[in-house]
Amino acid sequence: LDGRVRDRDHAKVYIADDNLAVVGSGNLTVNGLRQNVEGMALVPSERVTYWVEQFEQHWHDPQTVDLTQALLDALLAWLTLHPPYHVYLKTIAALIGEDDTPPPRPDYKMPVQYQQVVIERLLRQLEDWRGAMLVASTGLGKTVIATHTAYRLLLARKILNVIVLAPLQVLPNWQESMASGGIACETFTRDLLDQPLRRRGDKLSRLVAALERADERYIIFVDESHHFKNRLRAKDGRTRHSFDRLQAAVGRGAMVVLLTATPLAKGVEDVNNQLYLLPHTAERRYVTAIGQHVIPGTRDDELDLNAWKVGDHEAFFSDFINLPVTTVISTSQVARNFAERTPEGDMIRFGSEKRWLPSVAIKKVRVPVPVEAGMSAALAGDAFKHKLKRFQSRGAWQISESTIHNQAIVAWTSSPAALREIVSNTLDGTYDEKWLCPLDKQWTLLEPIHGQLDALPAERDEKFLALCHILAEAQQTGQKAIIFTERHSTAHYLEQQLAQRLPGLRVASVVAQQDGKYRLKDFNRDVQELIIGFAPEANKDIAESRDYEPYDAFISTDAYSTGVNLQDASIVINYDLAWTPDT
Repeated sequence: LDGRVRDRDHAKVYIADDNLAVVGSGNLTVNGLRQNVEGMALVPSERVTYWVEQFEQHWHDPQTVDLTQALLDALLAWLTLHPPYHVYLKTIAALIGEDDTPPPRPDYKMPVQYQQVVIERLLRQLEDWRGAMLVASTGLGKTVIATHTAYRLLLARKILNVIVLAPLQVLPNWQESMASGGIACETFTRDLLDQPLRRRGDKLSRLVAALERADERYIIFVDESHHFKNRLRAKDGRTRHSFDRLQAAVGRGAMVVLLTATPLAKGVEDVNNQLYLLPHTAERRYVTAIGQHVIPGTRDDELDLNAWKVGDHEAFFSDFINLPVTTVISTSQVARNFAERTPEGDMIRFGSEKRWLPSVAIKKVRVPVPVEAGMSAALAGDAFKHKLKRFQSRGAWQISESTIHNQAIVAWTSSPAALREIVSNTLDGTYDEKWLCPLDKQWTLLEPIHGQLDALPAERDEKFLALCHILAEAQQTGQKAIIFTERHSTAHYLEQQLAQRLPGLRVASVVAQQDGKYRLKDFNRDVQELIIGFAPEANKDIAESRDYEPYDAFISTDAYSTGVNLQDASIVINYDLAWTPDT
């Protein structure tokens, strides 16, 4: 191989030998078509001889430069293939970029590497589509991600204001996070979005005014967006106020980011309804909210053609996570791709702080249900079934004869206290139902159960004793435990009985009893202090400025299963599970 170059030459001819040459370009000017030999034309042999002579003359011209070695080096470089992993790293580096944004103040929480990856993707989605949906496992720092996304947009002068709609229990975290970034942010409880104007109080008035001000320089963060998986109201089937209000703000140009760890409960309609809250910037899709495909032109006025949505089929969730506006990150992804492996275990660095990724062990504890013979007979005898009830839910009529029957089964598997509550309400007329079972037969079936439950001490409740064993071991090893239950009566029962059985165990419960009725304690007045006392490390930004009473165990319903920081616990106990009988 030999290669040379001469200044101002333009190669157009490929010479094979003294007899064959190919012209490699075309000239469509008059001269090119009539006089010059171009465009792959056949020419006489003497013309080939001329080109060969010209080539030799230029090849040996004093002004010709030998570039053989440079050409060889370039060819060898092309042949040096890089491993796919290096290509992957290069791609990631190009996508993530270098975030050299300085923190606005010392206490500002700068995102770590995996959070930076998510932030860069969110920024691209907001640039392209004006909206995004982030699905991130609990504990991965959605608040930090959202705050830094807003901070970057603020520095780029793309926004001036932020609105956060979140559960009451996490509003202090949002307020502190946004304030640390110097971001003009208004925070509101998520439930206010659905309040009618006739209940207009100060908080609702401020929310409505804020949403009416929202324009293209606003970004709205909707935390725990899975609470908007239903677009229609259960009582009358009309569109919820939340959807109307957010869509009005979107119509004025506001950006929207949805945040959740659990986007799906039942089916495709759950995710499509949440996606509806984003700006309608998708390509037209003739798909309904429940994922049904329709013929174009037949129901266009009902479809919201440019809303983000996926069709109803077996792989719909895969379609959802691959939408241009969706970002999904899980704890397993973070552990696999971003964790540091050490002899002590896997961990992720948050600045100078190390967060360890524990090994998770799942254990099932088998225990018998109380009053098994009596309850089996009562259920078989339809003691809890009522005559058909017709009621409307989200525009559709529902029929049920087993509402109380199902509650009784769930309560039976929860605790003696929960079952006693259902049986008492059935016998004393609290449930205003027309029963299928004759009243005398119902009394015969249920009254003995009520008496047995009243006489059943906690010392004979094997499920409770199993819980005590777990908590006693945890207390000895300095481990904290969360106990989740679906029934308020069970939560109160556990708090009362643990105080007697394990008096040294410091127990906090989110449920209170007043006048024989159970209720959730007020978050601002009671529950927030309990959370700080149970998990001061996970809430250290708040705990450092407060006095609090420490707790070893935390009893809660699913009201506080998301959106709060309880990560000081190393044991999570599902005392009963949210389930529906016969499913």
